[in-house]
Amino acid sequence: MTRRHAEQTRYINLISGETILAEQQTFNPLTANRLTRTMSSNLTASNLFNLSGKIAVVTGGATGLGLMMSEAFAANGATVYILGRRLEALQKTADVHSPSLESRGGKLIPLQCDVTSKDSLKEATKKIEEQSGKVNILVVNSGVPGPRSTSNLKDPSNAQEVYECLFNDEVEEWDQVLRTNVAGAYFTTVAFIPLLAKGNGAGGYDSQVITIASIGGLSKQIASGFSYSASKAAAVHLGRNFSNFLIPLKIRSNIICPGLFPSEMTTPSSGDNNKSSGSDLPKERVATIPVGRAGTEEDMAQTALFLACCGFTNGSIVTVDGGSLSNKPSAF
Repeated sequence: MTRRHAEQTRYINLISGETILAEQQTFNPLTANRLTRTMSSNLTASNLFNLSGKIAVVTGGATGLGLMMSEAFAANGATVYILGRRLEALQKTADVHSPSLESRGGKLIPLQCDVTSKDSLKEATKKIEEQSGKVNILVVNSGVPGPRSTSNLKDPSNAQEVYECLFNDEVEEWDQVLRTNVAGAYFTTVAFIPLLAKGNGAGGYDSQVITIASIGGLSKQIASGFSYSASKAAAVHLGRNFSNFLIPLKIRSNIICPGLFPSEMTTPSSGDNNKSSGSDLPKERVATIPVGRAGTEEDMAQTALFLACCGFTNGSIVTVDGGSLSNKPSAF
């Protein structure tokens, strides 16, 4: 090192009193400029959220939150398998949205799959392995709302009315909700473990599971119905269980708890592009959200991309709800 770029500086070790000679770098504008340019390029959004070459799987990916996340991944370069029971809806989503996404390096691939069937999950993972060989991001999103008995309750202080409303639920309805939202989430995660392990790079922890729960699983207030709220609380805990259990395989697990977003679960239907309109959401529900509006596809895309690209998160619960949970008594 030349004298121009370094000089010796005397330091005193405060413990031993020993005098130490050390070389101290002096400012080099050429080196500093190159370093600044490198650091700046690493911190651009196009680099931080680049999913080129990544393989993602989104269950319930044809509509609603699943479609929002699928588009976000594909728009940033990922190949995304969208899974669901309705093949027609899956194919329609791929046909409508793929052309604009392919220009950005992404792709939507429809694949019929019932998350409550182990045979169907095995068939789906087999096809994905044959075509892509690995999975980097698994979004466990499929879900059903279940009975909304409390919506018919007029007087919550009337014991007989409360009984009649709640006892009107059928055991079979609870079975369906827990089968899809909890058992389906469990078996979906387990089915993809081998492909997620293959998705890890040399350093590991490149792959993760993102479980879509709900703020209804974090609040003492009932969201949609008792069975739905209970199932989403279970989904939250399931995701956190996996964040610990999958450590030896270097697979991460995180949870998103959305608030009110337009979807087939919260609005009457989807449009020709399989997207639901925020204008169809119940105005009385939107009015309770502190930020004054419901969630948008941009909100969900930003949240999903953060988790998909940040390798330093595991076991996190990310709420994206416009502050709604702040107005509700927490369940924990």
